[in-house]
Amino acid sequence: MKTHDLSTESGTLAFVASFCNHEITRFAINRPWRHGEYVCATDGRVVIRWKSKCSDGSILTAPVDPGDKFPPIDDLPWERGQYGPVCVAVPVMPEPELEDCEKCEGSGFVMCEYEHEHHCPRCDGDGEVLANPYWKTGGLPRLGVVYAHKILAAGGKFFGRLDADPKKPIRFEIGDAIDGLLMPCRDPAIEEAKEAAQ
Repeated sequence: MKTHDLSTESGTLAFVASFCNHEITRFAINRPWRHGEYVCATDGRVVIRWKSKCSDGSILTAPVDPGDKFPPIDDLPWERGQYGPVCVAVPVMPEPELEDCEKCEGSGFVMCEYEHEHHCPRCDGDGEVLANPYWKTGGLPRLGVVYAHKILAAGGKFFGRLDADPKKPIRFEIGDAIDGLLMPCRDPAIEEAKEAAQ
């Protein structure tokens, strides 16, 4: 997994941008954007904001498409009082492990009912999936291991919710200038049942 040098402005911007959604059809969130004193990024599951005056040309100040809008992040639960006063102390996590995707048998492609080859929806055409997609530790709900690893590798700290609601985001902080909210993962048994129904 790529690491970023958070001691430089360009490294921090690259780290923030790594949380963007890179699907070609989601133009409103595929690049970082300026929101007041913050540079923000999201992929729909995590939102991160960096308090910075960085004026790099890759940061959007207005949506590319005039019909688009940036996500309304002011409505999110940023208030520190909703989270525990003590961060969850976490040991260094191992790198996420990959295994061959069972659905496409590692090829990255599946056949549809019309005998056309398509990118596998389970692995996005990579042929590999996470062997350990979920991560849980005391005081936190189940989290996606890729997000948890990226945040912890950058020196991040997680703050559990005071209401312990497993369906609401938890807060993380990286140093004094970066904070974010991460949605917990759903129960894998529910996800497997949905996948089996497809």
